[in-house]
Amino acid sequence: MDLSQQRAFVTGGTSGIGRELAKLLSEKGAEVAVCGQSRERLDALALERPAIRIFRADLGRIDELPSLVRQLLQEFGAPSVLVNNAGIQFNEGWRQLGEADRVRAVEREIAVNLTSPLALTALLMDSLVQHPDSVVVNVTSVLAWKPKRSAPVYCATKAALRSFTEGMRYQLAEATGIRMVEVVPPLVETAMTAGRGVGKISAREAAVQIVRGLERDLDHIYVGKAKILASLYRLSPGLVARILRSG
Repeated sequence: MDLSQQRAFVTGGTSGIGRELAKLLSEKGAEVAVCGQSRERLDALALERPAIRIFRADLGRIDELPSLVRQLLQEFGAPSVLVNNAGIQFNEGWRQLGEADRVRAVEREIAVNLTSPLALTALLMDSLVQHPDSVVVNVTSVLAWKPKRSAPVYCATKAALRSFTEGMRYQLAEATGIRMVEVVPPLVETAMTAGRGVGKISAREAAVQIVRGLERDLDHIYVGKAKILASLYRLSPGLVARILRSG
């Protein structure tokens, strides 16, 4: 894929992997737009990279996504690359939460991590079809293979997003030019992972490897240690389960 000929829309593009990916895609010559919830972070990105278009959106509010897409199409144009990157993770044990808080957390995590990528793909599909070389990029996780005890809902959403990506790849392969790409990162140094885990890679390095995979037209992009875990998982799923269980 020649990224200099693409128009990319990146969700969760104001921090972490999304921010670095948006910047790198712009450096490669792509037209780039991002969405994020924080006005402060959106304005900071716009100040640093004026070429990147910004859109404010709360991906946890699914009813707002149609208006986001309408605004995107009117002010930015039809994207040829959709990057469903935004994600949240709650690590509170359910026994420590009240009933209402458990339900709110479940609804929010599923909406941001799973429903919004599926909905955005559905809402933008007719626009993506207009491009002969279009891509939907879904960022999952090694935790899509086996869950960790502290974030079962997050792991479930990533497993479902992985399954959706594969199923849509089968559906779209013959009917359209849209490719479905799964990105599997390891533990990355982001605000979401602050204070957790060791051996993290930087968000910039993750973005570099993702862009490299897109340029090579890969359907599965394993980032950093995820490559090793993928090989290990094929040989010993039980061992990988034990490695990831305590996250």
